Amino acid sequence: MNVGAEIMQKIAAEVEVFVSIGNHDIYKKKEVDISSVKIFKLFKNVKLIEKLTKLTVSQDKTFLIVPWVGDAKEETKILVKNKDNCDFFVLHSDIAGFKYDNGRQIVNGVNTSMIEGKKIYSGHIHKRQATETATYIGSPYHLKRSDIGNTKGIYSIKISEDKMVEEFVENTYSPKYMKLPLEDILDYTLDKVKKIVYNNYVDIIIKRKWKNDISMSKLMEVMDYCKPRKIEVILDKLETEFTDDNNIVTKDMSIEDVSNDKIDKLAKERGYTEEDTKKLKEMNAAYLVMAAELIGNVDNMK
Repeated sequence: MNVGAEIMQKIAAEVEVFVSIGNHDIYKKKEVDISSVKIFKLFKNVKLIEKLTKLTVSQDKTFLIVPWVGDAKEETKILVKNKDNCDFFVLHSDIAGFKYDNGRQIVNGVNTSMIEGKKIYSGHIHKRQATETATYIGSPYHLKRSDIGNTKGIYSIKISEDKMVEEFVENTYSPKYMKLPLEDILDYTLDKVKKIVYNNYVDIIIKRKWKNDISMSKLMEVMDYCKPRKIEVILDKLETEFTDDNNIVTKDMSIEDVSNDKIDKLAKERGYTEEDTKKLKEMNAAYLVMAAELIGNVDNMK
């Protein structure tokens, strides 16, 4: 908390800051009156957003800032109600058509088709992703393995009379999570390995057939020289498929990928139409979301 306060004070000394409340900031599930960011209301040049707030910037462009609501239907109603008098929406919401950090599809989320021609920026999902209408800005730095391959940073928006220019500024300072196949390490120079590994959390992926042929002590000695944050050695995942020449090819698959693969095989065997197959996959995604929410609720009770 002390570090957060110091960072906020430094930023607020340079620019005006608006802090919109998210679900991780609050004590109750859907009410924002008790939050961990309440202290920022006492900071000079900082405005805490606890309710719908319209912000007019240059060229009379209007942003509607929507703090955590926790109800996608209600959030969609808010967007529709304000679409004619706002140019941009800033949310902290589930948005239908995007993916959770675990790769599962968001089914029950805000319906962006109701506000075509407008632009949405949202927090909540940590993985940065975008469509023409909406952008999940994502966390500004890597938080866990699910961030592997997802470039982090911040967005800058410049508005002029005739256009809006959005710029993404990559974070090249903070540590990253990454996977590094052993064969790549063996192909690279030591300097290149150090440049990739330095200050990062690295999973070294080793093929199962090589596990008895590698000197782990020598490998870790090289890695220590490269100064990573943390190194873990991981054998290739168990999920496999066979190529025509019967060589095993490893394949990373999420739970949704595995179940959709089963649905495709079942549909082919039973002659299901494309429409029926699509509906089965949508039902599968919805049940996975329900399961994830149930697990989350149980975790919160611990």
